[in-house]
Amino acid sequence: MQISTKSPKTGREITVDYDFGGTAKEAIEKFGEEAVYSAFEDASIVKLQAMIRGNLENAKNPVSDEQIMDKVAQWKPGVSLRKPGKSLVEQVADRYKAAKPEDRQRMLAELKAKLEAVSAE
Repeated sequence: MQISTKSPKTGREITVDYDFGGTAKEAIEKFGEEAVYSAFEDASIVKLQAMIRGNLENAKNPVSDEQIMDKVAQWKPGVSLRKPGKSLVEQVADRYKAAKPEDRQRMLAELKAKLEAVSAE
């Protein structure tokens, strides 16, 4: 597997190859059960905390502690409980719809120019 990392401080970027094993079984054979479980648990805790934090910070639709507890009870590592958001095309269409009529022409011209530039690459 290739892993890419960029340093915002220096602007340096590097891509390295690392073999984690292709399956959980291969990872256990390569690193041992304790190491694989520890990495799984660490990553799962971070993801669960992110889900909880997102609910605590949800200003648009406040979520009660009880609702958060219910979401935690339903949560499984690697399974998203979020509804998928709008696609990029839907987001652009929404912004176009919300724009003033005089701004719509400018938006279309800018989008057309950018798409033509990308197509020419």
